[in-house]
Amino acid sequence: MIYYLATEKGRGAIHRHYERYAHSFSRVVQELTYDEILRRGKAPAGTYIFADYGAMNPVQWRLVGQLWEAIRQGSPESLLINHPARVLTRKQLLKGLFEQGLNRFNVYGLDEPLAGVRFPVFVRTGVGHSGALSGLLNSLEEVRTHADRLILAGIDPKNLLIVEFEDTSDGQGRYRKYGAFRIGGSILPRHLFVSRHWEVRLGVAEDSESVHEEERRYLDSEEHLGKIMSLFEFAGIEYGRIDYSLLGDSIQTWEINDNPNLLPERNSVSPGAWRNCIEFGERYERAMRGLDRPASGPATALAAEGFGEVAWAALHEYFSGRPIGEARG
Repeated sequence: MIYYLATEKGRGAIHRHYERYAHSFSRVVQELTYDEILRRGKAPAGTYIFADYGAMNPVQWRLVGQLWEAIRQGSPESLLINHPARVLTRKQLLKGLFEQGLNRFNVYGLDEPLAGVRFPVFVRTGVGHSGALSGLLNSLEEVRTHADRLILAGIDPKNLLIVEFEDTSDGQGRYRKYGAFRIGGSILPRHLFVSRHWEVRLGVAEDSESVHEEERRYLDSEEHLGKIMSLFEFAGIEYGRIDYSLLGDSIQTWEINDNPNLLPERNSVSPGAWRNCIEFGERYERAMRGLDRPASGPATALAAEGFGEVAWAALHEYFSGRPIGEARG
């Protein structure tokens, strides 16, 4: 059995898939929240995908690290995926790729010097997957004004990122965003969105037979697989989806989502797009079944007292402003 773990806010990615399209898949993968498995008090032997770090605060991250260690020690034969001490935050990932010369754009927190920022930029958060929270901004004054509005709207200023815009459009002014999954040792191309808007997403993407055919060629292509795997390795993520564009032969990584949705609702896409969705869905299920480990050995006891002690220690460190152990902030 595969146990897919997510936060309460992020739950549903796997459940929606087998509820809508693959009912038998529920016999292979069970989705649980981290809270649910702790309340059960035990973790059976099997495969565990630790997901949804992008939605966690540092205290949650610390507790998930404790859960990982408890299962690792109590059930050495279990397969554990996405180690909390190796997964990078969005800011760490994008800054690291820029410093390595792999991304041409940099990102900044509000607490960093901004004199070297290359405009235009846009604002987004370092957690969640809501996309850009601004249009393209052309000066520090515009950035400060927009950041003030977001903070007044309730967004934690520590989570705001200023991202340099990188123009990846082709000669016709069209942008392409590619998405590919990593599932253990496999890379599965997932989608190709094409749009004339710089923030490419499903809602503004072109819907035509030529785009569907281009996407199908991408699903069957092996051209970028080695580079994509190395980017997942850099991010410390063994299960998730990378979103990227191309500048010539150079991959420009926008993010790696460790709790990605799988397929859209059937009536939300055209027949041509749906054919590609179904093809990916079949490949996805085969790859996931390859991670399944037969249950053997006793379940690991999860003592609530131990997690409570970790939580209180993490809260104390968090509110004192000190780094929290292995949590990646």
